[in-house]
Amino acid sequence: RLAYELGLHTDTACLDTHLSALDQEVRGIVFWSCFNLDREWALYLGRPQSMKLEDISVKRPNLTSCEVSCEAQFSAAWTGLLEIIGGICDILNGHQNPEKKMAPLDGMLQNWQTGLNPHLAYRSDQVPAIFLLHMQHAAARILLHRPIAQFGKTTQVQSPESESSRQICIENAYLIADLLQEYSNTHGSVSTMSWIALHMIATASTTLIAAVVERRDANDARRQLLCLRTCLESLNELEKSHVVTRRVKKVIQHAMRLLNLDA
Repeated sequence: RLAYELGLHTDTACLDTHLSALDQEVRGIVFWSCFNLDREWALYLGRPQSMKLEDISVKRPNLTSCEVSCEAQFSAAWTGLLEIIGGICDILNGHQNPEKKMAPLDGMLQNWQTGLNPHLAYRSDQVPAIFLLHMQHAAARILLHRPIAQFGKTTQVQSPESESSRQICIENAYLIADLLQEYSNTHGSVSTMSWIALHMIATASTTLIAAVVERRDANDARRQLLCLRTCLESLNELEKSHVVTRRVKKVIQHAMRLLNLDA
């Protein structure tokens, strides 16, 4: 609300503001950070987003310009990703058929990844924020494909689309677990991660639980259990800095006990 009251959502190019280039960049980063936080809270709580794109005229940073700072590029990368995630949430929270909307959004997620600035690409020695960025991308692909994957469906016959979505969900759950492990190896402890990691870890954990319960392949199940253990260990670490993690972890552990996976 304050961002709107201060007019940060408006493009000042047509106004006689006499703002410097740095002022313009700071205004943009502050506003899009508010936009990103709104999207993250909506994703975490499962509620509609408060900030609507049709109300916004302020421009995103021009990533092709060499004059744009690393901070502006990072802000724009998050904004681009969370804008796509907003579209996914609209489908999940609405009455639309996800299958009809899935392909365009999945293409947008893949284009976002291939279009990232090289210094935002993932490497094991990257800064902590890069880990979160790529974990969020993996969690977004799970959210998009999970309704089509039909985990827990009693029949053994699944459509090619369903099987493909199922594998995408599992592979991205593996990726989140691998990123958590590498973060711990590189930066010492998952406890230093931002609170937004909680939703990503929970998304990977519930996907892995659903896959393990199906018991399709013993070798796959072993890897799924190892990755699930990594997620649970990460929740233990994250609980030290974010107390709400305890509640999420208990829900996941309760599901594991009901499904006889706690051993």
